[in-house]
Amino acid sequence: MSSDKLRSGPGVARLIARRITEHEFEYREAGRSLRAIYDPRETDVHCLVSTHTWTGGEEITAEERQRIYEGLWGLSQQYGARSLIEEVGRFGLCLPVRWNRGPDGCLINIHDAGVIQLMKLGRVLRLEYVRREPFHDIRVVMEPDVCWTLPTGLRIPRPEHDQLVVALRRCDNADLWIGKGRPWRVQVADSALAL
Repeated sequence: MSSDKLRSGPGVARLIARRITEHEFEYREAGRSLRAIYDPRETDVHCLVSTHTWTGGEEITAEERQRIYEGLWGLSQQYGARSLIEEVGRFGLCLPVRWNRGPDGCLINIHDAGVIQLMKLGRVLRLEYVRREPFHDIRVVMEPDVCWTLPTGLRIPRPEHDQLVVALRRCDNADLWIGKGRPWRVQVADSALAL
């Protein structure tokens, strides 16, 4: 079987599409199917899907449900970490220092070279920052009319802009994976004069 498929009993789970780190999986068994959307930035290695009924409305039995779980979870574990690693390389990101999950989740990376990058639902924002004393005091400007770096030129709506500012401001010592125990602090302003 090819690497984008996983047999689970009489059924087969397969990868249908991938958009950045978001995956669309399908499980097929005896002419019936069930689809799941999965993004490791939102649910870690867990592929969440409703397993009450097949796409056509027929009820899913307990045995079928177990095979669906095994197939879809197997694919999500296989593709989740791999897609994050591939995208980190593609976008030139360093290891994540903060990862907010949920509908407003984003992956925040702080580079030693004076760059902060946020990855959110297939979009990337790259911002330069100034580091001041103490060494981990980071100050970044987020203009009100800022655009996503990828895709190029797509303007960030004000409500989403404000959510990203809040996410950046929450980057402190308690939240960071890297550099924990150091006095990290991220300050965000909407103009260079405010810093």
